Amino acid sequence: MDPVDLRKLVEFFLTDDLSSEARAQAVLKLAALLEKDRFLTVKSLEIVLTDCLNEETRESCRLAFAVMTTLFHIDVEAASEIFMKYSSAYSELAIELLQDDKVLEQLLEMLSASCADKTCRTLIEAKYTDLILKILEDNAKPDLVKALAASILIKLLVTPKKLSSAVGSTGSTSGIAAESSSYRENGPDVNELASMLRKMVVSEDKNSISFSAIEGLTYASLNISVKKMLASDLKCLKVLLSLLTKGYQKIDGDTIRTAIIPPSVTYGILTILSNICAYPPPQSEEDTQIKKLSSYATGGNGEKEFQEKSDAIAKRCKILIDLDIIKALSSCSKSCTTNSKLTIGSLLRSLATEPKHRAHILQQGAILLIMSIMDLEVNVPSSSPSQSSRSEKLLNYSAASALGKILISINPSLAFSSKISPLVTVRPLVSILDAENQTITMIDVFEALLALTNLASKDDADLSKLIVTQGWSKIEDRMLSGNTFIRRATIELLCNLVSTPDAAAKFLDPEDKASRTRLKILVAVTDAEDQKTRSAASGALAVLSEWAPAPDILIQNEDVIKGMIRIFKYEDDQDVVFRAAVCCNNIMCAVTDSSKVIKECARRAVELGAIQAMQNVLSNKADKNTCEAINLALKALQTFIK
Repeated sequence: MDPVDLRKLVEFFLTDDLSSEARAQAVLKLAALLEKDRFLTVKSLEIVLTDCLNEETRESCRLAFAVMTTLFHIDVEAASEIFMKYSSAYSELAIELLQDDKVLEQLLEMLSASCADKTCRTLIEAKYTDLILKILEDNAKPDLVKALAASILIKLLVTPKKLSSAVGSTGSTSGIAAESSSYRENGPDVNELASMLRKMVVSEDKNSISFSAIEGLTYASLNISVKKMLASDLKCLKVLLSLLTKGYQKIDGDTIRTAIIPPSVTYGILTILSNICAYPPPQSEEDTQIKKLSSYATGGNGEKEFQEKSDAIAKRCKILIDLDIIKALSSCSKSCTTNSKLTIGSLLRSLATEPKHRAHILQQGAILLIMSIMDLEVNVPSSSPSQSSRSEKLLNYSAASALGKILISINPSLAFSSKISPLVTVRPLVSILDAENQTITMIDVFEALLALTNLASKDDADLSKLIVTQGWSKIEDRMLSGNTFIRRATIELLCNLVSTPDAAAKFLDPEDKASRTRLKILVAVTDAEDQKTRSAASGALAVLSEWAPAPDILIQNEDVIKGMIRIFKYEDDQDVVFRAAVCCNNIMCAVTDSSKVIKECARRAVELGAIQAMQNVLSNKADKNTCEAINLALKALQTFIK
């Protein structure tokens, strides 16, 4: 685009109304130009910027800064290159222009946006910290300007300092590195800056609420001390939630109207809330040391700054739950961007971490909210997963993890109603089982399996069928997991599922070679070290043996017979023995085929020691129900081989 036409286009960036349709269209047009011919568009932008800076008027300087601010939001790499090239020109502007609060505001907007790039942050720290500190100390400056200055300083403070020997084309920074970083020791710290921004947010004058103050708190809330400060200020939290629910008061000439906050501000508020509630991920020893060093580097106190007990985080989550946070999240979720939905998912995951909180957020509408941010219909089963973007996958994992946490603690009959079908929860939970994402832990997988087990316990054939249809391959892969808890949860899920024909067929289909392998694995798991896993596996075999074709199939499976004999001989847990006795009784008493093959299988069972093993159970004074099942099975076997 010709530089003259391009200047007319970018002049729309100067509007103070972030929701302006003309501004939005101009941003989209510039993004399209960059995508079509990045090199030519960047060159044209440089011409526009040069003209603006050479004019040195109030409006031309504001326009130059506004263009750069917008460009950083569209293409950080291109913006960074231009910023470094023109950095000297920015810093050499006439002092009288920077005394104008509107020009200063636009300059700070640009500096704040440029903090997205590491090289630009280094330059800002080297050349602009003195200006930023003076603004913060000047009581005559408006809140918006001070909020922008504080936001920039917070971004610099929370980012570990890594000065390079040279910065782009601006030359060496080695001579000013020590001087420019002195503000870290002598200037305000993150807590002081956050406190100042917090006061702006809770100002009685609602029109003075600065979106820049919220942006600064977004970064500051990464610090534990700031999280504690914000969580203890109920007024501040209520204002943030109110902005999500009701919007803000906007002045249009002589009138005041309620307006929806811009998407970037919504994302900022959600990030603040998410940071307040965030639980730290499991840390290795190496991770712990790196975190400690990072804390020192950002002016923290080492160990105390990055380690926080779960109880303290749970208390902060409870504060937000008591403020009806789910209602606020539901209000804004309908028009959220993908990134905001991702953040809501992470926030829900944190809120559901403490078991005592799950019933509360369920009552507030957490499941409906999860379905909303995952774009799932609440009354129909979700279809097979389609190809989705990386962001959508991340969203599924974080929100699905929250769903899993809720459903392991709640009776399925109470969790769902005529408005929400339990069928829609299957796909999100199944998606976790093979998630290849660093945000998903083994705990998430374990909880998803438990949630599916809880759902499968519900007397709903369609629900169990859907679990098998959508999740069988992922469930089957976990049967021999090296993690005891994952393997146990998988077998417990199977124990519930095999009461349905679709799951039972996976083990009893004579035409499917894989079914014999599955039976072999299930029998092998009855010898696991974990008692609950053995109990679930023997229970699954007992349930399978109740299906009509099962006895004829199971008696021909030597692995099954050997497994029963081993349990009768060596198993100490009476629950496992009883389930094996039920399985054996069902097999021996219900065999329908009297062919030579079946008789040979029965004789083989005797040769393997089946009779002695069952008599061993009787001699060990097993409980009444076990002895009854064993006696019936023993009698049937003896009759069968005559």
